[in-house]
Formats: sequence, structure tokens, C-alpha cells
Amino acid sequence: LAFQGLAVVPLFCGFDETTATGALYSFDVVGGRYLEQDYASTGSGGNEARAFLKASFRTDLDEDSALRMAVEALVAASEEDVATGGPDVKRGIYPNVVTVTVDGLTEVDDDRLAGIAADVLEARPCPARSTSRPSSSPRNGPTSPARGSPEGVPSPCAATSTGCC
Repeated sequence: LAFQGLAVVPLFCGFDETTATGALYSFDVVGGRYLEQDYASTGSGGNEARAFLKASFRTDLDEDSALRMAVEALVAASEEDVATGGPDVKRGIYPNVVTVTVDGLTEVDDDRLAGIAADVLEARPCPARSTSRPSSSPRNGPTSPARGSPEGVPSPCAATSTGCC
């Protein structure tokens, strides 16, 4: 009963000017603080995002590649967890993203994220072309071929040029 209601589990990052290194901290629901080594994720889709980052992370990424990897991790998590929102190119909804470097904190603008998100979504495998995916789900009922949308509900995949996510 102690954890009923809304809980916020933040990630904090910063830059230590004396050592010229970044630091990333995650927290648990009771306030325990953990210094992460290279990456972290939190929230209901955190496990999926972390698994993606674990498989993809490299220390030699430039800023554009790191931003793409972050968006890819969010998309991977949103595909597996209904409570995780991914970028929505059609409605212009993008995550809040900042970079932290020796030069300070910079918020990444939506125009830049729009291009990255469109590229990431365009590169995702297309369920409509997959023959291994069932056309209905026992949990969700009948689905359309594109990304498992319920019948009569437009697929978010239609926002890409190929009609796939």
C-alpha cells in the first residue's frame, strides 16, 4: 500500500568540469541513487529500452548517432510497452531530449528530432509484410495487418512513406 498512486523515477545527468566527464544517475522508487556507467532508462518501458541500449551502445558515437540510438531505444520500448509513448511524426509529438557536454546543456529542437524519428520509424521492420505475425490477437481481438491496430482504427504506420512503422 505504500506505493499506491503516482511515482516519479527520474534520471539525472551532469558534467563534472574538473574531470571533463559526464555523469548519469538513476533512482529507484524509494529514492536510492545509482551512478550509471554509460546509459540508463526508467519507466514502464525501461527494461525494453535498456535491452536495446545494452545491445547497441558504443563509446565512439557522435552526437547524431547517440540521438538516433536514444530515439531507437524509445521506439523499441514503445513497441513492447503500451504505456511508453514513442515519437509520433504524424502529430508532431517528440520526446524531450537534451545533450550535456563541456559546453553545457542544450535542448534538442523538435525539427531535428522529427528528422531522426522519421528515419528511425522508416527503418523499422514492416509487420504488414511479415507472414509470421498472426492477423488477430487473443488479447486484443481482430487486428489489421499494419502494426496490430484494431479493425477500423487507422494505423500509425500510415504516417510513413511505405505505410509501415
